[in-house]
Amino acid sequence: MGRTFSHAIESAMNYKYKHGGCVALGILEACYISEKMGLCKPSLTEQIKNLLKRMGILQALNDCNEEKVYHFYYTTKG
Repeated sequence: MGRTFSHAIESAMNYKYKHGGCVALGILEACYISEKMGLCKPSLTEQIKNLLKRMGILQALNDCNEEKVYHFYYTTKG
């Protein structure tokens, strides 16, 4: 799931971001979804989010268009 999100982020943002940052954001999104499904504790999601903030990754990807990302996620998944 995280890998698919990372590719969707890259596509949605026209490869503007580095691959590693997209992978990190994809992992965070997978954590959010897993948390909603009861498969991941909120504390783990928060730890990963805080780590990415400290690394400057979330700030670097702050203009990511969520609507476009989900469009690419659902149309390219498979």
